[in-house]
Amino acid sequence: MSALAGPTFLILGAQKAGTQSLAEALAWHPQLWMATPELHYFDLQLAQGEAWYRACFAEGAGAAARGESSPYYLFHPAVPERVHRFQPDLRFLVVLRDPVERAIAHYHHARRLGLESLPAAEALAAEPARLRGEAARLRRHPGAASFSHQHHSYRSRGLYLDQLGGWLSVFPRERFLVLEARDLQQRPRENLQACWTFLGLPPGPVTQPL
Repeated sequence: MSALAGPTFLILGAQKAGTQSLAEALAWHPQLWMATPELHYFDLQLAQGEAWYRACFAEGAGAAARGESSPYYLFHPAVPERVHRFQPDLRFLVVLRDPVERAIAHYHHARRLGLESLPAAEALAAEPARLRGEAARLRRHPGAASFSHQHHSYRSRGLYLDQLGGWLSVFPRERFLVLEARDLQQRPRENLQACWTFLGLPPGPVTQPL
């Protein structure tokens, strides 16, 4: 294993569930350091190499907990095994949101960024054809990417049991802390303290809502 610093935990997703807000709030703790948002190493940037990824954490090498947040990690079918090969003792934070609310937010996000041209009903109807065979292709080919799998998976990303099942097939359940987006907003103090405890840190400050 490289001597360079690396993460001690990952925020896996889900997309449009408040992962970035959680990452920013976690970093209020003086013993926790967050890397640049959405490094996407395990899903889109694997070709950059492990040394590149570990170097992204060099600035936080002295922190007791170091993390990054890439919300495509939860959904990408090849990421669990890639992460396990990289470092099998990591911990994971997962934020889930009501699947319907999440899908609507995802669709409007794609429209704003110019990633979706279809009306909402047509986009949902087109999703099965757009995603057909893409997960299998992503598993087979380490360098593969899929525009539709990443950006047009409105309904599919709400199938949380399927996604978590992939992770639980390679990591034990106790490595995961699953949070609910609405509860995180309504009870930020309790949830942040739970995250810090889960990551092996003492209680930290909570001075503002997420």
